Amino acid sequence: MKIFGKVRMWNADRGFGFITRDDRGADVFVHVNNLQRGLDHLEPADLVEFDIGTNERTGEPCAIDVKLAATIAR
Repeated sequence: MKIFGKVRMWNADRGFGFITRDDRGADVFVHVNNLQRGLDHLEPADLVEFDIGTNERTGEPCAIDVKLAATIAR
Protein backbone atom coordinates (compact mmCIF):
# COMPACT_ATOMS: atom_id res chain seq x y z
CA MET A 1 0.00 0.00 0.00
CA LYS A 2 1.48 3.33 -1.05
CA ILE A 3 1.79 6.08 1.53
CA PHE A 4 1.64 9.74 0.61
CA GLY A 5 3.57 12.56 2.23
CA LYS A 6 5.51 15.79 1.85
CA VAL A 7 9.27 16.21 1.90
CA ARG A 8 10.07 18.02 5.15
CA MET A 9 13.82 18.34 4.57
CA TRP A 10 16.37 17.33 1.92
CA ASN A 11 20.17 17.57 2.23
CA ALA A 12 21.40 17.54 -1.39
CA ASP A 13 25.08 17.32 -0.36
CA ARG A 14 24.53 14.15 1.65
CA GLY A 15 21.66 12.66 -0.38
CA PHE A 16 19.05 12.14 2.31
CA GLY A 17 16.06 13.75 3.93
CA PHE A 18 12.83 13.21 5.82
CA ILE A 19 9.21 12.85 4.73
CA THR A 20 6.18 13.85 6.79
CA ARG A 21 3.48 11.25 6.25
CA ASP A 22 -0.08 12.27 5.34
CA ASP A 23 -1.44 9.49 7.56
CA ARG A 24 0.13 11.24 10.58
CA GLY A 25 2.56 8.40 11.18
CA ALA A 26 6.09 9.23 12.30
CA ASP A 27 8.30 11.11 9.83
CA VAL A 28 10.47 8.73 7.82
CA PHE A 29 14.05 8.87 6.60
CA VAL A 30 14.66 8.74 2.84
CA HIS A 31 17.97 8.14 1.07
CA VAL A 32 18.75 9.03 -2.54
CA ASN A 33 19.25 5.31 -3.30
CA ASN A 34 15.56 4.73 -2.54
CA LEU A 35 14.25 7.22 -5.10
CA GLN A 36 12.53 6.07 -8.28
CA ARG A 37 14.87 5.56 -11.24
CA GLY A 38 15.52 8.88 -12.95
CA LEU A 39 14.90 10.88 -9.78
CA ASP A 40 18.14 12.05 -8.18
CA HIS A 41 16.95 14.46 -5.50
CA LEU A 42 13.91 15.87 -3.75
CA GLU A 43 12.94 19.39 -2.77
CA PRO A 44 11.29 20.49 0.48
CA ALA A 45 7.49 20.50 0.07
CA ASP A 46 7.56 17.97 -2.83
CA LEU A 47 4.55 15.65 -2.63
CA VAL A 48 5.66 12.03 -2.80
CA GLU A 49 4.34 8.50 -2.60
CA PHE A 50 6.35 5.64 -1.15
CA ASP A 51 6.39 2.33 0.68
CA ILE A 52 7.91 1.65 4.09
CA GLY A 53 11.00 -0.51 4.32
CA THR A 54 13.76 -1.04 6.86
CA ASN A 55 17.01 0.90 6.87
CA GLU A 56 19.71 -1.77 6.53
CA ARG A 57 22.18 0.19 8.64
CA THR A 58 19.95 1.24 11.55
CA GLY A 59 17.02 -1.17 11.41
CA GLU A 60 14.64 1.81 11.55
CA PRO A 61 11.70 2.33 9.17
CA CYS A 62 12.52 4.30 6.00
CA ALA A 63 10.86 5.35 2.77
CA ILE A 64 11.52 3.12 -0.24
CA ASP A 65 10.35 3.22 -3.87
CA VAL A 66 9.88 6.99 -3.52
CA LYS A 67 8.38 8.86 -6.45
CA LEU A 68 6.81 12.24 -6.98
CA ALA A 69 3.06 12.04 -6.40
CA ALA A 70 0.64 13.04 -9.09
CA THR A 71 -0.59 16.54 -8.54
CA ILE A 72 -4.20 15.68 -7.83
CA ALA A 73 -6.34 17.01 -5.03
CA ARG A 74 -5.99 14.80 -1.98
